[in-house]
Amino acid sequence: MSETLRDESPAKLDALTGIRIIAALWVVLFHIRGNLATEFEAYRYVAPVVDYGELGVELFFVLSGFVLALAYGRRLSRAWQWSSTLNFWWARFIRLWPAYATVLVVVSAWHAALSISHISDPVAPRDFSLGSFVRQLLMIVQWNEPDSDRLTWNGPAWTVSAEVLAYLVFPLFTLVVLRWVDHIPTYALPVLATATTVPLILSTIVRGSLYEPWTWVLRIGCCFVAGYVMFFFYERLRNQQAAQRAARWAFPLVTLLFLAILVAAHRAGVHVWGFTAIALLPTIIVTLALDRGPSSRIFSARPFVIGGTVSYSVYLVHMPIIEPFWLLQGTVAWLAPGTTGAKIGFLLLPVLVVLTGYALWRFVEEPARKALRSRPSFHRSALPHP
Repeated sequence: MSETLRDESPAKLDALTGIRIIAALWVVLFHIRGNLATEFEAYRYVAPVVDYGELGVELFFVLSGFVLALAYGRRLSRAWQWSSTLNFWWARFIRLWPAYATVLVVVSAWHAALSISHISDPVAPRDFSLGSFVRQLLMIVQWNEPDSDRLTWNGPAWTVSAEVLAYLVFPLFTLVVLRWVDHIPTYALPVLATATTVPLILSTIVRGSLYEPWTWVLRIGCCFVAGYVMFFFYERLRNQQAAQRAARWAFPLVTLLFLAILVAAHRAGVHVWGFTAIALLPTIIVTLALDRGPSSRIFSARPFVIGGTVSYSVYLVHMPIIEPFWLLQGTVAWLAPGTTGAKIGFLLLPVLVVLTGYALWRFVEEPARKALRSRPSFHRSALPHP
């Protein structure tokens, strides 16, 4: 979930960077939705959308597939080269690991301190052992686990492990699949991308949630591939003014349809039906990428681009900030549920998350990336660093 889009294509896709902060904050609000519902009667007006904030993860996965196709799809599909593959893996590693490892060390100290002090952990890990720490440090912890419930000491970190698995197979995937995709008619590509999300949607409806055993494989696999395929639809149309004009109205309309599905499912009291909206995420991404109108300009504005740039760090730090506040609610009277302090606290939490995420990006993620990218490449001309 760590890509920052760069001008590596004929069209600069700042808007897709900008929308990343929306995905990150959607997940943040999802994790405090119960608190917001308790503290604010007005929450019911936003509940139909916030209660589906877990779909921010699907949005991230679709974006990842799209961005990797943009940045590396053609380069890695020419022929298998170990130098290109190693450069790709290194580029992904230096983007993900420094901030991830930093937060892991912090949350390790947090959970250890609670355990030593015999304080009830608000989100106790199911396995607080050295073996689990090593598997998390290597970002492989999710690979052989059927679910993510309290698996990672930093709750949302399971998605990083899932995405690392996608990165691992991506060079071979694109080498095999792209030659096939190139023979698919343009009109069929969005159909294929949408169809790719169907296994995830059906599984979720039949099984009742996104958190059933091994559903995480469908979440990363279906969404990643959908974003990947949809990029090549974008690639064929990106210089066509007719497509850009169509995207100008298609993006807001498809986004409104997406939100309408969430609202309708919420009001009907059938939460799982809202997950059918996942099928629209690839279209939302490609229409925003093609758009040259007001929507694109909004998401390309500097505040959105900065937010999108730091969104990975924001995503990493949100639970380590929320969990201590939950703990304080049980020990500090003026922060107890229903108090003015609790209301102010939950309003300020997203702001604190963004500021902390920015600090992590500014002082860890970005400096580490620059330092590590300066190492000698496996082959200078193989692939550009991110």
